[in-house]
Amino acid sequence: MIHPFSSFLVLLILSQLSVPTLFTFLAHNRNQMKWRAGKTQLVKSQKLCIEPNSHGKIRYFCGYDTSLMKMKLPTFIFLWANIFFSACGNQNPNLDKTGEDQLKSLELDHQINKNDMVYQDLIYVPIYSGIYVDLQNPNCLLAATLSIRNTSYHDSLFISQIDYFNTAGELVKSYIDNPISLPPMATVNYVVERDDDTGGQGANFIVALSSGNLTVRPVIQAIMIGHCSNNTISFSTDGYSIKNNKPRK
Repeated sequence: MIHPFSSFLVLLILSQLSVPTLFTFLAHNRNQMKWRAGKTQLVKSQKLCIEPNSHGKIRYFCGYDTSLMKMKLPTFIFLWANIFFSACGNQNPNLDKTGEDQLKSLELDHQINKNDMVYQDLIYVPIYSGIYVDLQNPNCLLAATLSIRNTSYHDSLFISQIDYFNTAGELVKSYIDNPISLPPMATVNYVVERDDDTGGQGANFIVALSSGNLTVRPVIQAIMIGHCSNNTISFSTDGYSIKNNKPRK
């Protein structure tokens, strides 16, 4: 995902120091420019006169007082390289290093034997896709990360259901089609993006777990984070067992 500061640099450079504009300036002022110690600098100070034309570019330069740019070339190249590689990076937080969906990559190609699963639990995880802050921000949107952690040193944790419900209790999405095997001491995280407001302020995940060891104690949490105006909001919620309140079939 492109960092906000990188986006700001792109807009700044394109609006004020676009390549055609800079080259035009150099062409008209080549007698007043010199190359020294890896940086471009005005010999005779000038005032930059800004007048938008039909293309929104700087039209001419005149007068006195200031320089166009005093930036070392390596710094300029570094900034552009940072922007370029950030834009080319993986923008989906739910893909692994191979580009595959994290949950799909853990799915088994066979069903598990339920008779061997002596531990079974159903977990309710509160999710806040948005939250009230004040009158100016009645619904501050938040990104939510569901985190499922296998705390066992020796036993795998099996996940057969990850369902996302909205505030009205309606099923929004089922995230897996087949059971997932989570190795000992492993963790799987899944992100609900900030712009995804389908869950609402009362959203929740239902996660079905099982294991061949009755003593396993998995940790299921959700982490919410976002910002409104100048405020940053971050908090977590814990999953609660509702195995004694399973829906009737």
